[in-house]
Amino acid sequence: MKLCLGCKAIMVVLSFALSNVAASEELKVYNFSPVNQYNLNLSASFWNPIIKYVSDKSDVNLTLKLGRTSSDTTSYVLAQEVDFAFTNHLFSPERDKMGWKVFGRRDAPALEGQIVVPADSPIHSLSELEGKEVVYPGPEAFIAYKVTNSELVKKGISTSTVFAGNMDGAFSQLFREGLK
Repeated sequence: MKLCLGCKAIMVVLSFALSNVAASEELKVYNFSPVNQYNLNLSASFWNPIIKYVSDKSDVNLTLKLGRTSSDTTSYVLAQEVDFAFTNHLFSPERDKMGWKVFGRRDAPALEGQIVVPADSPIHSLSELEGKEVVYPGPEAFIAYKVTNSELVKKGISTSTVFAGNMDGAFSQLFREGLK
């Protein structure tokens, strides 16, 4: 009698375990990585409601996957650890070969890069950046680094590049003591 009860208990446990495995396969979760321009909390507070809305409307279970910096997040995309990406870090011939396909773009005007200085800075033109440190979020930042830095290079302005990890870090560096 004890043996039968033990067998029944094992069968019940196995059936629950197998049903959980089947359910988990049906509820596949897809990783979504947007480039985090700002700190993790701000980025998550922006993207999580969007992810929830898209998941609810599409019946596709998405989860947010962010790195500490935008470069860390891009490394997830490059390592193919994510299923969907919202990024402008894939614009190169080498990365075209990775097979990512654009299926949506935001409906907004084209982005422009800006080079900014504090309001009290003595720098008033790009040429005055010659020999100075210029802070960028990271080497992958298409608009914030590649576009703006290429403008400096085109104009023959030599600067020292500092990468800060994201826009928050760049602004922190911009306002640190001694940097104008």
